[in-house]
Formats: sequence, C-alpha cells, structure tokens
Amino acid sequence: MRNIIINARSYEKNYMKQVKSKGFTLIELLVVISIIGFLATASMVVFNNVRMKARDTKRKSDLKQLSTAIQLYYDANSSYPDNATSYPDWPAGFKTELLPFLNKPPVDPKDDGWRYYGAYRMTWAPDSNCNDRYVLWAYLENYGGEYSCGFGNPHFFVVLDKY
Repeated sequence: MRNIIINARSYEKNYMKQVKSKGFTLIELLVVISIIGFLATASMVVFNNVRMKARDTKRKSDLKQLSTAIQLYYDANSSYPDNATSYPDWPAGFKTELLPFLNKPPVDPKDDGWRYYGAYRMTWAPDSNCNDRYVLWAYLENYGGEYSCGFGNPHFFVVLDKY
C-alpha cells in the first residue's frame, strides 16, 4: 500500500509540473503585449512620416502642374491670372481663366483648413527676389529647406516671371 501511495504522489508531482509548463505566466503575457504595442506604435510613426512625405510630393507636383497651366495662360494672354488661393476652393474666375489649360486646379491633399495653394503677384516677400513676380506656393508638412521667398517654414514657393 505504501508503494502505491508513493507512486500516486510521484504521479501527482509529475502531472503538476506538466500542467504548470503548458501555460504562460502573467508576466510573460504582459511582456509580449508590451512588445507588440511598442512595435505597432513605431510602425505607425514611420507610416505617418511616409504619408506626410507623399502629400508633400503631391503638393510639389500640383504646383508644377499649376505653373505649367499659368505659363500657358501667360503665353496666350500676355498677363497672369488674378490672385487666388485654393481655400476653401479656387475662385470661379480663376478656374474659368485656366480652364483652357487646366481642367481643374489642384487642391491640397490634406485639406485641413489651413493648408492651401496660392497664386499671387508677390509684393510683400521678405526675399526681394520674389517681389514683383508671380508666385505659387503651398504649405509643406516636412520642410526640407525648399525655397520659401524668405517666409521660412513650412512654405514652398515656385517663382515665375515678373508680371
């Protein structure tokens, strides 16, 4: 009988070791969850930076397209179109002036209420090289030292000819 009791205890001890080793402890689960959370946060930061750079690239491309249409307008009319901004939308007169050269003037991809495009006869720029010229501008999210007519962050300018 004693032998059976010893075997039963030995079996119970081995069984408990197996049961304990099958699951994860609370600390192990918390460590894994915190690592996953950290990786998710890091990837979102990188992903957001990529999205900002993509929107800035789109802004520069939009200004190039707008610049081409405005130069074509100038060639046809010997003057630049009226001053305008894309906030909240380009004025109807500006759209009509550019219609033969550009189907629809571009608008900022983020459209957050303060980022917009502008097309102006510049007279108030800190950099005098921009004054008395027709300029296009956009507000960038990742300023990388682009030409800003002296306004600095986050402006980006395309300077056209004198008006």
